[in-house]
Amino acid sequence: MPQDGDVMLAVIAAWSAWAGEPSLLNDNRINLAWLKTARREWDALLTAAQDERATPQGDRPETPPLQIVLQLTAVGGTPLQPVDSSPVSQEAWLEEEQRQCEATLQPTSAPTSSSEAGMKLQPSDVAHLPAPRLTIGELTALIQRHVEETDPRSEQDYRAQVQQYIAQCSEQLATAVRRAAQARLTPVRVRLTNRTNLNLRDVELRLYIPGEVDAYRTVSYASNESVTGLPTRPTPFGSARRKSIFQQAVTASIGMTTTPGLSNFPGARSLYVPDPSLPDIVNGGSATITYQLGDIRPQGHADARGVIILASAPAAPLITAT
Repeated sequence: MPQDGDVMLAVIAAWSAWAGEPSLLNDNRINLAWLKTARREWDALLTAAQDERATPQGDRPETPPLQIVLQLTAVGGTPLQPVDSSPVSQEAWLEEEQRQCEATLQPTSAPTSSSEAGMKLQPSDVAHLPAPRLTIGELTALIQRHVEETDPRSEQDYRAQVQQYIAQCSEQLATAVRRAAQARLTPVRVRLTNRTNLNLRDVELRLYIPGEVDAYRTVSYASNESVTGLPTRPTPFGSARRKSIFQQAVTASIGMTTTPGLSNFPGARSLYVPDPSLPDIVNGGSATITYQLGDIRPQGHADARGVIILASAPAAPLITAT
């Protein structure tokens, strides 16, 4: 019970603002019309205040905690897309990739029939053909084109390139699976709904998924960028071409004049602005995903950004959310 007059007026003013009705006149006197209409509520407030003051501190009943009711649902269901990335599967992929690369070493020319062989010119026939009239420039261009169109690699060199390519793929295959999953698999999206009439501010949602699980943010790549990040296959044997001296000079000059990317400049990192809607992910035997959802209005909802979840083994059935 406030004992001071000014405090009493402040309490009445606060009551007026809460009730939405004028309770004080311009000269700070109590509006009797308001007091008459709100007399019952006002007496109940005063009685409760008197009882509170008369009750010892230790005997006062505890105020029941505010009930927050939130509902977590998956948007569009939970897509399950199995991906076999076991060591056996990876080894099978590497063997098939090596087989396809070495397939170009096998001759692909079809057998020649006897009738076709009879129609071809024999070396003795070539001697009786009239000699073509070529200038020195045309003859030089003909020889140069023949040299450039010859694969400079031997079969042994090509096999060494294939082995190096397979070794690089073997080292990067696990990362390639993750990159492809981040770009190609359907992300898991969740929605948090506020089932109360309260405005919830700065809501943070944390999902914990036990088991051999890793979670990743979704990514997108440019049309000319490799999704997997794996190295490109060696040029098929027999299709490589020798570079002319002019091409070698142009290639060297381009390499010397290439400007560094924007990310290499000192001020480039300051242009990056983090996205607060992106989830914070911690992997390590299990996955913990934290979303900053902001304010959720009464009976409203907030959709979290989608994430990719990869399970090396069947995930535990219990996923906790706080």
